[in-house]
Amino acid sequence: MEQKIPDDMRPTAFFCALGVLFVSFALLPTEILASGIAAPLPQKMPLTEENKTILSGTIHTQSFLYNIEYFNKILEGETLFGFHLLPSLSFLFAKQIAIKTGLIWQHHFGQPNPWSGFRPSCSTSYHTQNGKIVLGIFGFQEHPLHFIEPLLDPTRPMVRPFIEGLHVKLVGHKGYAMGWVDWLSLLSRKKNQPERFTVHVTTAYRFSHAEGSTCYTFPLQVGIYHVGGQGIAVQDFSLFCGAMGMACSFMQPILFLKQLDCSGYVLCNTYAKQIDRPFKKGWGQFYCMDFMLPTGGITLRYWYGAGFSSENIGHPLYQSIRIIDNQVVHAEATRSLLFATGYKHWHPVANLRIQLAVCPYVDVKNRLFEYSCALNLTYTLRFERILC
Repeated sequence: MEQKIPDDMRPTAFFCALGVLFVSFALLPTEILASGIAAPLPQKMPLTEENKTILSGTIHTQSFLYNIEYFNKILEGETLFGFHLLPSLSFLFAKQIAIKTGLIWQHHFGQPNPWSGFRPSCSTSYHTQNGKIVLGIFGFQEHPLHFIEPLLDPTRPMVRPFIEGLHVKLVGHKGYAMGWVDWLSLLSRKKNQPERFTVHVTTAYRFSHAEGSTCYTFPLQVGIYHVGGQGIAVQDFSLFCGAMGMACSFMQPILFLKQLDCSGYVLCNTYAKQIDRPFKKGWGQFYCMDFMLPTGGITLRYWYGAGFSSENIGHPLYQSIRIIDNQVVHAEATRSLLFATGYKHWHPVANLRIQLAVCPYVDVKNRLFEYSCALNLTYTLRFERILC
């Protein structure tokens, strides 16, 4: 009699099969693959860069400890302690089209179920010489977002190490344009749950001076947060945030510095629909200086905001309002903050990176001195095989 797998065992069987397949390809001797390729069939085209199929695998792990010692009314302290494991297999066809599938396991210490946080990942990408398009579920580290902190919370990869949506990238000789769409939740009338998604777009024009010793960049960054709920008791709205500025990088060594980066931005935000918020529009100024050393550095940042809000897609500390469950619980008309971050990184072995950061800050208006610290360990292992 045919044996059927129970419904509650099918996910376990799927992940076991995926793990066996991944390990099998990783341990498969190169000689066996080479012998299979060495005997060409008459009907096949010659193996070239354009028509060969490549299987590549990646195992990415990240362990983190992020301790926030804040006691202000905008953002209270918390501790993020856990790890991420993202194994994946990628099939590259015709040098331009790739299909990647794998597993995402995120775990924060203290969760009631230690085996929670599993989800499959799958994405399709199209690559060209000057750009790429990725659609699906993929790890945050594969296509990271490079935005200033008022528009993107740096703790987001720890809380949500993946993106469900779309990534587009175009690169030119003197500029680039990149965009991400991350779908956070679907509309559910039964659960009274609205649809929520974020959009991040960045573009810049850059040029070098004095034989590449100095690079000037004129960036434009946009963040959009949308909440929609047709037929449910949730008010829909859209928030638009933007930043425009200038950045300068001195890439030649200066005294004991390896590199010096300076940047300044002007930001603004506005709500597309009427919503119960104390500030419907806001603006801010953000300045940053990064003194890079061979194995670390010091970063100084200053922020001044007046009624600015990013609905928590940016770092909550830069906002003039505190939002919990879509409700405002505290508001400050102006915010004036001064940050000083010291960081150090090590590479004890190949593919392993350890980074330590300490970030004290001063709230000028409220006369507060608080700090946060972070420890990050990342390890990435890659292999590649030619199939046909």
